[in-house]
Amino acid sequence: MTDMIRQQLLTYGVSVICGIGTGLLIGISREIKKVIGEKNVLTAVGDILFWIGLSIIIIAVNYAYSGGEIRLYVFLGICSGILFYFCTINWVVSKIVNYILYLTKNALKNVKKACKKLVDIIYRKG
Repeated sequence: MTDMIRQQLLTYGVSVICGIGTGLLIGISREIKKVIGEKNVLTAVGDILFWIGLSIIIIAVNYAYSGGEIRLYVFLGICSGILFYFCTINWVVSKIVNYILYLTKNALKNVKKACKKLVDIIYRKG
């Protein structure tokens, strides 16, 4: 196998892995939006920062593994990685992330209630 083919296969493999990571980040972002709510200015700012960051990562991977040359197989690798993620393990990751986020949300509600009780106790004595 020539070095050029080896490099292209390596670049395609890294692109697929990058696509799987992209799918994972998209899934986690979607679950966070479900918990926070989608009609929020913070969500819009978060979406913009998310896509800018993801674009920078994809450009950096493309530059590092294919010398900055735009190749079709890089984008096909990313798309196939995203498709692989959503067709295989997305449902498991979504359930795990959803469970963790709702536990965190309930814990924060309990902390908020405890803080409110503490403030009420302090103001009643004063």
